[in-house]
Amino acid sequence: MAILHKLFEQSSSDDLINSVGNLIVSGVENKGSYIIYKDMVAHALSTKKTIILANGAIIDSERETMEAFVKSSLSDRTLFSFGYGDYSDSVDILTAFSNPIEKAEFIIKAASLISGLSEAIKSVGKRFYCYAIEAFDSLGMSYKFNDLLDLNIELVKSKVSLTALSDLEKENRFMFLNDATTYASIAALSTALFPLKFDGLSRMFSGSTSLNSVLGEGNMIMLNATPTEEANKKKTFLDLTLNSIAKFLEKNKTSSKVLFINRKADFVDVEVVRSILEFNSTLKYSMYFFIEDISKYISINGNDILDSTKSYLVFTQNSDANCNFWSQFFGSREMKDISHSYTAKKGLLSSMIPSVGGGVVASPKNYKTTTQTIQKVVKPIYQPSVFLELKNTDVMVFSRAPLKRRKAKIEV
Repeated sequence: MAILHKLFEQSSSDDLINSVGNLIVSGVENKGSYIIYKDMVAHALSTKKTIILANGAIIDSERETMEAFVKSSLSDRTLFSFGYGDYSDSVDILTAFSNPIEKAEFIIKAASLISGLSEAIKSVGKRFYCYAIEAFDSLGMSYKFNDLLDLNIELVKSKVSLTALSDLEKENRFMFLNDATTYASIAALSTALFPLKFDGLSRMFSGSTSLNSVLGEGNMIMLNATPTEEANKKKTFLDLTLNSIAKFLEKNKTSSKVLFINRKADFVDVEVVRSILEFNSTLKYSMYFFIEDISKYISINGNDILDSTKSYLVFTQNSDANCNFWSQFFGSREMKDISHSYTAKKGLLSSMIPSVGGGVVASPKNYKTTTQTIQKVVKPIYQPSVFLELKNTDVMVFSRAPLKRRKAKIEV
């Protein structure tokens, strides 16, 4: 039985895509969260889900260990391991898109991630690449992602002239291609796209394997970025790859079971994350997203991803802000608050103290009257300190439907 089944009190036969849905794992990485991570992968492999594992800071030894483990479990399925500048595996990324507009938009998105471009340049660039790709398609030419990065205006004009377009339509396209603004915009785009060629990402995106084959039933796709890699390179690599995979899966393989695992990759474009999370409402896809610092993530990206997430595992937190957030998130309840007040009074009692003349002496004595007040107050179910004091294998479990809020221990 998988650990997630135990934590969420599910039957071992339950499909976690339905019962657990999208899952956020939050907190400092420790023994417990790493056990969960490995168990997620193992269970997905055993149930033959297609796995897209994005790791934003994986060291070589960990990658090698994971690859060896995966290969021993895949049987007749395939592991694809991609990394920025790593050419061991490659894919024809353009097979993710079904028409020239989508392909052109992908190129402009790539350029925009690397360099800030004006909307005017983006608009011109999109039109330029649409014309080029339409011409290539009509002429039956084959091309890859890196071929499109090498395009120049004169080449595109020569191909447009060979198409079966009407003379009027050709003239309209030549007017656009000959315009000085087009030359300036394409020059700016060429400069923006150069790092993709220099760092090798264009080579990884220009392979002979189609995305359909990469995302074959039960395959595992590892997207590896190292801790030492520049932040913008990691973001470009993961944003573009995950965006392409999401676009493809949105239209294809809708009957497949697909699991996205994002670990150490909370810098991924929030729009890509939203689109993947939304799959769970209609498709057999789900996402497990590790977010160490939930307050920081929400301050940058907003909290609407919480609306598309059904389940949560919260490990020990690293700040008061995060402890307070999860304390509030787990909810409050109305409790009885009992308070006591005391009022001191003095009275006289005959103390059994003999007097000199005989008899007893009346001496003062203190009394306290007690008043008990009961009122209803709203208090957190779990105080913020609970989330700070969790041990390595302790975890707080939250599920929306059915509602679960409890502390558990991870047992292997």
